[in-house]
Amino acid sequence: GETFSFVHEDETPFTENEYPILSTLRAGERHSNVVMGIKSKNQNTTWISVNTQPLFRWGETQPYAAVASFRAITERKKTQEDLRLNEARYRAILEDQTELICRFLPDCTLTFVNEAYCRYFEKSREELLGISFKTFLPEEERDSLDRHLATLTKENPTKTYEHAVIVGASGSTFWQRWTDHAIFNPDGNLVELQSVGRDITEQKLAEKRVAREAERAAALVRVAARLNAQLDLEAVLNTVCQEITRALNIQAATVNLY
Repeated sequence: GETFSFVHEDETPFTENEYPILSTLRAGERHSNVVMGIKSKNQNTTWISVNTQPLFRWGETQPYAAVASFRAITERKKTQEDLRLNEARYRAILEDQTELICRFLPDCTLTFVNEAYCRYFEKSREELLGISFKTFLPEEERDSLDRHLATLTKENPTKTYEHAVIVGASGSTFWQRWTDHAIFNPDGNLVELQSVGRDITEQKLAEKRVAREAERAAALVRVAARLNAQLDLEAVLNTVCQEITRALNIQAATVNLY
């Protein structure tokens, strides 16, 4: 006939002393919801949950019998395993992303960060989880972040936002763009947010360079316009000095003629 073996959830076999019904008969101990796998010769496993109860005669401490009940839980175990595998696949996808990914509570406490996030902020996952990511923002950026998060609603849960962050022991400032997605419970209360971000520091620096060049070009146009409108040398030099101070964002400039 077909033989069976009994295994724990980690696939290790039950020893004789671990069988719930034998343990109950020998020690008089009650067992509840002991998970046992019944593995057949072809390696198929049926899962059951076992409950045992000792029976005593009046005045005796050693049970004369035991009652056992069994409940099939194979489908529940399969569902749990499927959920575990799906979560593992989901986490693997998140870890493989080059984008920064995090989840956080409404007060900005981090509950999940991927490896890219850890590398960017030069911290381990253990150092990051449980702290507010607002500590990475300059003080003047934090109220703006709160206003942004307050605009997320159940009807409009996803928005993109840019802010500066301070990174590393050197305190260097970088810029990031985040797409925040708010998660609400059935009562409409915000319970968590998931966010995907990337560094846009180079883009921000390029925008500033373009703005500076545009300002300098505009200054030259203004100087040329004033030169055409006036021939007084002193007035011309004053105009040049004014435009230099504006273009270079300095307090004063002097032009000496020799």
